[in-house]
Amino acid sequence: MRIFTVLFLLCIATLTATAQRVEEKVLAYSDNVDFRVKWFQDVGTSQGGFNPNNPIYTSGKGQSFKICVVEFTNTSKEDQIINFNDFAVVDNQNKKYSAKYANQVAKISDTSSDLQLKLKAGKTKSFMVEF
Repeated sequence: MRIFTVLFLLCIATLTATAQRVEEKVLAYSDNVDFRVKWFQDVGTSQGGFNPNNPIYTSGKGQSFKICVVEFTNTSKEDQIINFNDFAVVDNQNKKYSAKYANQVAKISDTSSDLQLKLKAGKTKSFMVEF
């Protein structure tokens, strides 16, 4: 499986808790699935995913959790699996962050431990990913 690295050359020191828009360039995840990063955000706390029952974690001084929304489009007639283990964020200091949690936007649930989510045939869905 191909490994994708989503490269963000953003100055981490200047980011706030507000969402940072990024250039919405369409990229190929596979032959039948395209994706684009909608926005990117640094936050000081994390709930270990998007399940409200998880404990809240606070980042250390000068550190933060990274969250982005990624929109996927499945152009095939079959369901596709999106494997978020294939994604990483690299900051302007070449520090790599692997995906820790992923969830469909507007759904309150936890992801499976393998970070794989289904994208139905012919659908476009947005996923929130925490790094």
